[in-house]
Amino acid sequence: MPDNSYIQSFSIFIICLATAITFHNWKINKNVIYLSLFLIIFSISFESYNLLIFGGNVNLLAILLANFGPLYFLSGPLLYFFVRSITSDNSKLRKSDFWHFLPFTINLIAILPYMITSFEYKVGIASGTMQNFYEYKNYDFKLFYPHYINNIGRALQLIVYLAISISILIKSYKKIKPKTGPLKKQFKYVYFWLFVFILLVQIISFIHIAVGYLFATTNDLMLIRDLLFRLINIALIIYLIIPVFVLFNPKILYGMPVFKAKTEEENGVEKPTKTKNKVIEKPKEIIDENSIVFQLTEDIMNYLNNEKPYLKPDFSINDICIYFNKPQNHIYY
Repeated sequence: MPDNSYIQSFSIFIICLATAITFHNWKINKNVIYLSLFLIIFSISFESYNLLIFGGNVNLLAILLANFGPLYFLSGPLLYFFVRSITSDNSKLRKSDFWHFLPFTINLIAILPYMITSFEYKVGIASGTMQNFYEYKNYDFKLFYPHYINNIGRALQLIVYLAISISILIKSYKKIKPKTGPLKKQFKYVYFWLFVFILLVQIISFIHIAVGYLFATTNDLMLIRDLLFRLINIALIIYLIIPVFVLFNPKILYGMPVFKAKTEEENGVEKPTKTKNKVIEKPKEIIDENSIVFQLTEDIMNYLNNEKPYLKPDFSINDICIYFNKPQNHIYY
């Protein structure tokens, strides 16, 4: 049996990196929370696979086995929310997003009878599966469907969300063409990184499908152990790339910032005049986002030079955001 002792440390390291990224960047752009949760959930799933196939701490497997299963159905939605919030410059969830949590909710309800059993009972199940993998394959977790369907179902769900995310990315690419200057550079930078991110996740999703398929169809575990070990290692390395890259390139978390000009009323422009038959509208001006960016930059510098808020001991970038009523990722940009 291959040495798997480092896989748990690998998973914990990724979880720590994801947590650090969230702690240091969630104020800049809250969409980093979606990315971190995505990474944490997958690290937990890899450790569960590791213990189940190659053995280890039986108490840890008793905690992870099946109990965390519903969380794995959140990977696809979290990926989608992250890509959507980065490209739209809006991290808020919508009312219609409830449907994305339906598979998680169904699986949670289905697994509840097992979750409320005693820990001693779960330790017995974990110990049995470590000694004989076929106990896991044939064990009844009191679901209303074969539990191995979850392994394939979660991977297929992730592929569906990958397709949706790619579609969003293709549509967002149209935003790049009219941009100029530093905004265009930022949009291209984020677009390229998101494309690489989705590609990496796509590779891992196919690995999950392969693992799920082997779980469901193969009876000779000894023949597939070495293959599974290689697949898990490849997936972990790929997942390590993502948080490390974000850690050293926080600029990607600024997203694709949408700088809006003031409304016509705020600028003192009169509303369109009405006649008896129709409204006569004034011609709309083309908004130059670069000029808005440079104007905001100049306003910030004037604020710092004139008001000198940095002389206050508790001064932070959040004070600038409040003063200008702008999101932190815009001010950081």
